[in-house]
Amino acid sequence: DATGLVLSTGDGTGELLAIRDLALLDLRALNHVTLSCCWGADNFVHPGRCVISLPETLCRRGVRSVLACLWEVSDQFAPEFVLRYYTLLNNLPRSAALAAVQRECIRGHLVGFVGDARDPLLWAGFRLVGNGETLRLNEANPGSVLQG
Repeated sequence: DATGLVLSTGDGTGELLAIRDLALLDLRALNHVTLSCCWGADNFVHPGRCVISLPETLCRRGVRSVLACLWEVSDQFAPEFVLRYYTLLNNLPRSAALAAVQRECIRGHLVGFVGDARDPLLWAGFRLVGNGETLRLNEANPGSVLQG
């Protein structure tokens, strides 16, 4: 009940959208979700191998794929990483787009990022959960709502 996403309410406070709340939603209309939050891909395995995590909960409720990070990532790096991932989605399946952007980071260059992207703490924690197949964005605006 105390695990989930803290949503900014605009007045400096936050409201918790708990995993329990997400587990009650019908999310079958969502093709992809990117969680740009610290430890968004972290999970807890209960005895009996029941996995509890934000990506797992979203996928169980119908989201086809979730991109999230296992640990905190730089606010300067994460937006450029995700934008590059979205751009690559126009030509590659989801899983291949993630692998491609991570390879760019290994080589030390990430489009739009000013700095050395080789540090694995920047890029290695990003995980794709769910469907790794092709997903195209609106080609006129890569930052727009995803289209299936």
